[in-house]
Amino acid sequence: MKKNFSINKKNNIKKISPKMFSWEMNNITKTISVYRQKTEGSGSVLVMIPKKIVKSSVRRNEIRRKTKEIFRKGKSSSLGYHFLVKFKSNCDPEKDLFNEYLKNA
Repeated sequence: MKKNFSINKKNNIKKISPKMFSWEMNNITKTISVYRQKTEGSGSVLVMIPKKIVKSSVRRNEIRRKTKEIFRKGKSSSLGYHFLVKFKSNCDPEKDLFNEYLKNA
């Protein structure tokens, strides 16, 4: 039996609001911060990569896709939380660090 790892449109946050930065914050590395908030039902993921830090839109989209893929595969353990992932420099998301964070979340 195949597992369904897809992300619904309900699981996407479209806009960043100032309230999001008051959520519980954890620094995964020097360059990656994760804000999270407990929610009813299924959670959602928003990835923030400033244009000032990563100039190339192709690179920003690549980082965004990789990050969402990590959260999508670790979805079962992260249900019930909204996540905002903030990148502070141009780096690849480290799968092992995100998985460790999701297990402890």
